[in-house]
Amino acid sequence: MNTDVEISGTVNSTEKNNLKNDLTSRSLMLQQPNRKFLGTRLKVWLYNQKNYEKKSNWFWNLMLSERNLEAPVIYDSVRTKESMERMVAYLHNQGYFYATVQSRQSEHGQKASVTYDVNTGKNFIVRKITYDIPDTAIARVVKEGEKLSLLKTDVPYKASDLSSERERLMRLIRDAGYYKFNRDLVVFTVDTLNKSLFVDPLNPFEVMPSVLRADEKPTLDIEVAIVPRRIPPAIRRNSFPQ
Repeated sequence: MNTDVEISGTVNSTEKNNLKNDLTSRSLMLQQPNRKFLGTRLKVWLYNQKNYEKKSNWFWNLMLSERNLEAPVIYDSVRTKESMERMVAYLHNQGYFYATVQSRQSEHGQKASVTYDVNTGKNFIVRKITYDIPDTAIARVVKEGEKLSLLKTDVPYKASDLSSERERLMRLIRDAGYYKFNRDLVVFTVDTLNKSLFVDPLNPFEVMPSVLRADEKPTLDIEVAIVPRRIPPAIRRNSFPQ
């Protein structure tokens, strides 16, 4: 079985190569081609020798040990569908909320090939970052450490940046004396702009607004909130003014 990923969309050659490397990883593309050795799938050939040719003598017993064998990958439509779903989820996490993934299958004799057609669409750019922290003491701590924030404006949105920023804020606030501060107290709200331009307000990523210029990318705002009602009074640092 052979697999391939073809990428189209508003991405440059470097971004396309990086995305292709990520999308062909084993965690996203669940069915991988059998590995080659010296231009041939030697381990598959040895697997067939053991299971179909029934080779058996001291030489073949040595060659056909389990570490030298690899079963041929058989096309599985269910795993192809799951791979497509994982690819779309990954692209969404990279800010490509308009991304679509389709697959094409072909057969040549006993060999099957699957091509994943990926259209990234346009990725979202972070336009503005705001904070909602009612606790003035914690707000001061966050403000003083804001220059080290991992969230930046005018850069492509990535979900991993939110996770990393949550961990940074947790450590920052704990170091300020809130020793039991939990990462779950940091809440992010990702707000896309121009909601009226979308067909389905309940699914703002379903259709790209047609009013965007060819060279214009959609934007979003990120609100960073620390929910005060979830902070037990016992973990507040008394030396901070309230």
